[in-house]
Amino acid sequence: MFPTLFPYGIRGFEDPERETPLSFEHQAQYYLNLSDHTFRYHHSYLFIKSNFNLITCELTQVLPAVLETLAGKLECEHKVSQLTPQEKDALALLQQVNTISAHIPGLHVSKIYVCNEIPAHSPVFQVMYGDHSVDLSQHFPKLIFFEFMWHACFQHLLGWDFRAEHSSEKGGIFGWMDAFYGSSEYTE
Repeated sequence: MFPTLFPYGIRGFEDPERETPLSFEHQAQYYLNLSDHTFRYHHSYLFIKSNFNLITCELTQVLPAVLETLAGKLECEHKVSQLTPQEKDALALLQQVNTISAHIPGLHVSKIYVCNEIPAHSPVFQVMYGDHSVDLSQHFPKLIFFEFMWHACFQHLLGWDFRAEHSSEKGGIFGWMDAFYGSSEYTE
């Protein structure tokens, strides 16, 4: 749940291998009382600790049958107005859980949240999808420099001859290359 606080993936909350069971609340309070300030200054730890009891109480009161029918209706893309009051409450609770989870680095929901935020800030993405008001001229120098740098690295370090499209006679730091492929990722 907190990869920066428990980097080895052990001794996290409700550890099943722990000899003496320890509740989330007691363990969370213990970590806050440590002389190490890591837990007190963590960006989402306090938020999760303060909301955990409230959400777990509400979550345990939702019947599995309600969640199952809600999942079926959402899968068939029913309108929210067609949901029963219990299903609406369950949906609101699930949205709250997702909202909280989106702020915990490393969780699947937070990765989805970040991926959904990228298009809004990516000028290349905006142009690809028809927004012609975006000026890409400020990005061209960066792209030209990037192109120059990776060509220089491949040519001088790895020994790739771009004109001949094969490894140079001298080779590179890893010997002679038969081919290479690359993938890119847009980051700002």
